[in-house]
Amino acid sequence: MTGWEPAESSKRVKGVSMKPGLTWRPGGHTYDWCVLSSSSVSSQEDGLVVAALWLAVTHPLVFGIALLVAVLLMAVLTVILFKFLRAAWRRLETFLSGSQKAV
Repeated sequence: MTGWEPAESSKRVKGVSMKPGLTWRPGGHTYDWCVLSSSSVSSQEDGLVVAALWLAVTHPLVFGIALLVAVLLMAVLTVILFKFLRAAWRRLETFLSGSQKAV
């Protein structure tokens, strides 16, 4: 049985009592979704650090290009985020002022 299903009982994971809730059951195994997500993301981050260090030591030019692409992507996403926040702020001000003109 696979998919989202209600958990039968509360669980203890690393000393933390987990209340019954939705549980992911791939292949019949039971994993609490938030624990699976947190541990997998943490492991992926650790793996990326090791991979970046290996790449920086063995292929510095490739690492430099990858770092440049990452920094440029972060800059572009920051600009897009601030444009969105500015537009949302204007829309909120218009809504709170009671004006009929919504941007």
